Amino acid sequence: MGDQRAESGDGQRAAELTAGSDAINGWSRLPEDKRNFLDLEFTTFQVAEQPSLRLFLYTPADGRSETKLREVAAAASTAKP
Repeated sequence: MGDQRAESGDGQRAAELTAGSDAINGWSRLPEDKRNFLDLEFTTFQVAEQPSLRLFLYTPADGRSETKLREVAAAASTAKP
């Protein structure tokens, strides 16, 4: 599932809130181009009624990644097919 980030600050609070559940917290680094990466935090939830289903929630881990994702989303919404 990828490397787990050491829990601290907000990550520690998230770990406390999800303790005892089937949630997994971590982070992922996705290549943006040859020199830059987008850092994302994620939480994975397993659906109790169907164990083969999982919900992945991704959020930007830092301001630079958030800004870049907003730029990509804005460009995609104005792009013509």
